[in-house]
Amino acid sequence: MKRAALVDISTTATEILGVDPLTGTIWLVTGTSSGLGKCLVTSVLSRGDCVVATVRKPSSLDDLALTEEQKGRLRVLILDITDSEENIRKLIGEAWVVWGRVDILVNNAGRASTKALMEEGGLELMRAEYETNVFGTMKVTNAVLPHMRQRKSGLIVFLGSRVVWQANTPVASSYISSKAAIHGTSPSAFSTPAQDRTTNSSSHQ
Repeated sequence: MKRAALVDISTTATEILGVDPLTGTIWLVTGTSSGLGKCLVTSVLSRGDCVVATVRKPSSLDDLALTEEQKGRLRVLILDITDSEENIRKLIGEAWVVWGRVDILVNNAGRASTKALMEEGGLELMRAEYETNVFGTMKVTNAVLPHMRQRKSGLIVFLGSRVVWQANTPVASSYISSKAAIHGTSPSAFSTPAQDRTTNSSSHQ
């Protein structure tokens, strides 16, 4: 199912954004050290596209089985989305100039903390969830948006969660509310200006 979702996103990029199939799509994917993010990097490269993959540790992608040709289409960027806005803007600027553009940003980086009752986790746990899942995600998005608006083209993907519609899930209130915040924020971020071709997509895991 992960690969099917990737095909849907790529088709959207080609049809809506007018990506040249000969040059391929340029992806920027956050949080690629493991799980879905790592799988996405492999799938993107297998399609013949290029990807800037962000990790917090330089060795996180060393175990990928890639051909030399695929390695040439991969750039690894050390980025922690909880870093300052200034540093993130600088790093996103570096990512942008690698291939001169980014067609798709996938906001994959996130955290799901240890489950706890609201009063047990307290505000410290909630702040930690929001710092990554909401503020970190929006820092990266805000750094990418000016470049995409200038090109009048781009697709930004936010990874949501089905638990937003199951808010009575036990001991997960901080995580659920952080994903609900992104669910509400992402459409509003793209409501203006209406004339550009920058758009967003939400995927619920």
